[in-house]
Amino acid sequence: MQLYLGNYLYSCIYFLNSVIRGECDYSFEELNRKLKLIEDEAGRDRNAPKFSSRSLDIDIVLQIDESQEILFESEEIDKYAFVSEPLKELL
Repeated sequence: MQLYLGNYLYSCIYFLNSVIRGECDYSFEELNRKLKLIEDEAGRDRNAPKFSSRSLDIDIVLQIDESQEILFESEEIDKYAFVSEPLKELL
């Protein structure tokens, strides 16, 4: 796994990004709910402004089924190189 250092344009905020690949039997909604619980347990402040510093941010950016059909694809893949570049390593 490779970590990527990124920052938002016109911002002093730096962050580490990584993409992981895994398999599970959860629906998108179930998995997303569980990931949000992990963020909350790590002290994530849900009232903080977007793109502010946070303890942990876990997003599902791509969900593919057994037949390689895309079930979910995040807009962030096209918007941000810190999402698309590490994702390319897994595909």
